[in-house]
This record gives sequence, C-alpha cells and structure tokens, in this order.
Amino acid sequence: MALDAIAESIIERGFYEARLGIAGLTQKIRFSVTKKEGAQAYFVLHTDKLVSLADLVKIAEETHLPVESPNGIAFPKGKTSKDFAIS
Repeated sequence: MALDAIAESIIERGFYEARLGIAGLTQKIRFSVTKKEGAQAYFVLHTDKLVSLADLVKIAEETHLPVESPNGIAFPKGKTSKDFAIS
C-alpha cells in the first residue's frame, strides 16, 4: 500500500476530525480509522453519523483516504478500494 504523508499520519493517529455544516450549524465530526474487510482489506475513515455524500467526497479528497458513513462510502477522485489494499 503506497499512501502519501497525509494519509499515513491520519492512520497513525487513528482518527480525523472535520468541521461540517449540517442543518445550518457547524459541527465537529470525528471519523475513526477502521479496517474494512473483504476480498481486499483496506483502511477507511468511518463515522456512525449521517454525513452527506458531497461532504464525504470533500473529506476523501482532503485526507486521501476512503470515507464511510451510513449514507455510503466515498473514495478520492480516480481511486478505488484496490488502490488502498493492505498487503
């Protein structure tokens, strides 16, 4: 897995906090780093709070990591789960 410095530091820390505008209020949402199992395991930023897909894409682009909430999952532009596979 070849991650850049931004993604590596977030994985080392174990979480990422983002300030998002939800329902007209600015809220701080904490995303924890979890390992997503499947055909290929990879790290993903996860939260149990509902976050819009537009915000998920924005966070994925900022962190260079996949981001997941109950609404769905977003990857950085041009990337898929295969790009984040843990060997």
